Amino acid sequence: MLNHSGRVRNWEFDVDGEARTFEMKHKIAVNDGDTYIAAGVAGLGLIQSSSYTLEPLLKAGKLREVLMDYPSHPRVVSVLYAANRHQPRRVRVFIDWVAELYSRLPIFQVRHPAVVAD
Repeated sequence: MLNHSGRVRNWEFDVDGEARTFEMKHKIAVNDGDTYIAAGVAGLGLIQSSSYTLEPLLKAGKLREVLMDYPSHPRVVSVLYAANRHQPRRVRVFIDWVAELYSRLPIFQVRHPAVVAD
């Protein structure tokens, strides 16, 4: 669920190299990432989340991947900062660090399909 609007977020998958959006039927809706993942671990349905949040649960056998032929479409990560005429050096250093981190850590490169409790 999107926090600012209360609407349920559609799922995005890569299908034949193209981003496709699907409206998912649901029985429950949450507006917190931890609760969303806990619902998946409890077996309440399919979930789709960031690889770095799901990887430990997949490795522990608490979740398993499904829809392997349809990985999730990657989401954009943005760094927001106050707009002014001069960008502080520490802000630029932080942005460069985050960009480097995301570009080299394998956990941020993996695109998982949907997962379900095992």
